[in-house]
Amino acid sequence: MVGANPVRGGPTGIVRSSLGQEDSTEGIMVQLIAPNGVRTTVYSNEEGRYEFPAMQAGEYTLRIAKPLEYEPYKREAVQISGATRLSDIVLEPLVALQPLPNRAAPEGLPPVLQVQAQLSNDELLWNLPGTADDKDRFQRACGSGCHSYVPMFRVRHDERSWALIVDRMARHGGQTLRNHQGESRAPGGGTNRGSKEDLEKLVKWLAMVRGPGAVDTPYQTWPRPKGASTRLVATEYEMPRELLGLHDVSGDSQGNIWFTSHKTSYFGKLDPRTGIVTSYTLPPGPGCPPAPSKPPVPVECSMPGSHRVLVDQKHGDAVWITEPWTQRITKLDPRTGVMKHFAEPEWGFDQNFGIDPDGYLYSVGSGKLGKMHPETGKFVATYTVRSSYDSAISRDGNYWAGGGPSTGGNYGQLVDLRTGKHILMTTGLRMASPSRGGWDAAGNAWFGGKNGSLVRMDSKTFRMKEFFPPLPYSDFYEALPDKNGEVWAGLLHGRGYLRYNPKTDRFTEYALPEPFGHNRRAWIDETTNPVTIWYSDYQGYIVRIQPLE
Repeated sequence: MVGANPVRGGPTGIVRSSLGQEDSTEGIMVQLIAPNGVRTTVYSNEEGRYEFPAMQAGEYTLRIAKPLEYEPYKREAVQISGATRLSDIVLEPLVALQPLPNRAAPEGLPPVLQVQAQLSNDELLWNLPGTADDKDRFQRACGSGCHSYVPMFRVRHDERSWALIVDRMARHGGQTLRNHQGESRAPGGGTNRGSKEDLEKLVKWLAMVRGPGAVDTPYQTWPRPKGASTRLVATEYEMPRELLGLHDVSGDSQGNIWFTSHKTSYFGKLDPRTGIVTSYTLPPGPGCPPAPSKPPVPVECSMPGSHRVLVDQKHGDAVWITEPWTQRITKLDPRTGVMKHFAEPEWGFDQNFGIDPDGYLYSVGSGKLGKMHPETGKFVATYTVRSSYDSAISRDGNYWAGGGPSTGGNYGQLVDLRTGKHILMTTGLRMASPSRGGWDAAGNAWFGGKNGSLVRMDSKTFRMKEFFPPLPYSDFYEALPDKNGEVWAGLLHGRGYLRYNPKTDRFTEYALPEPFGHNRRAWIDETTNPVTIWYSDYQGYIVRIQPLE
């Protein structure tokens, strides 16, 4: 049954500036933090007014998330009961921004850590000196990965040190120093991160903008949200363990949100109604001693960690996850807690997979797309395809869609599962790098492009097209369409989430309360109206986005 999102009926108030009405407070992020750490954020309108959803009665912390040009604001032990009218929030400009006698205010925000810590990755990149080529080279080398820019932008190194860091990141990836990936992975003697010449130029640019003598200039920021971009409620749920490396989320029919942990043996579910997290532990892989065990761990032991999670609501809410390190596919019965493990086939089964309406699993390995029986784990069909990071099954179960490899590519591909026909499409010379995605109801597959676009593959015309948001340095890990045909995509290094309406060619950016979002996988709850977006943030929390319209 489709119901309205419960996004109204709670505490209300007004945000004002001490400078008066001429200083607009539209788009200020007002946040209430519950005793269990759940953070709920709403946005002030053009009059500075805000309204929270109905919340449980009790004491909360009231704060402004990302005040930027204002001094930090925080109020403890705020009593909430129903539609409480909160006292006005009066914001004071940063002292460093207030103009001195006979001197105009500085252009931009002061380049201090307090401000820098509130900027998104793409804002930090935008503020650095250099040409468009310099920044494009950096984004291609570092942006197509999974880590934040912050560790690089907060340090200072000389050219030799930057050369060592770039070599480590570009030629070893997540592998040990013994597993050097060599000089033959890309034209020009480089890697998929760029040619040898590109990497040398990148090192010199980093040494210039983040060398020992580099001096930051005042920060420029993206404008605050306005209009439609303020029409949402964002809720963040902290996980009970640190360093989980949250990767994917998927919802079940009971309203729970299941998640995976890339870096630990835990996966679990979040009950959004209570904030309670239930954890499950994956057993060690082949060659490992029984858990718990004392070090040293045998070299041949593969400790577990999980990647993809999909809940099959049509077949008893079966929870499927992949374990890339132990090379297993695991099925959990949520009613009994019993896990069943399937070994990957010898030709491989990628970390990502899709499920068709009959419950069969599909994934790619070594140039094959395999169809796995959900009860026996046997592969009942294979199709010849190219390398793909994701596997998306159309809503009617007739097509499979895939992008390129995890590190790049200019192609997308479809398989007609009724005939076995493989269709390859490309974006020409441009490396769109479609990564993860899903299908709309009209027969289009949408993927997030790691090089900054949303990529559409049409199963009727077999044409591939890119759509570019009006944001510099945007990049995506995935894109997912909803039942209405709108496409949702988290900015991998940006400050929030994008909503794209293909019918009107309109992008709406939802700036989120953390400095930047690090979205790996989202799940769209289509039982609400408007739809609700859930995504796993790699920094350690699960986020719910509830649009008001």
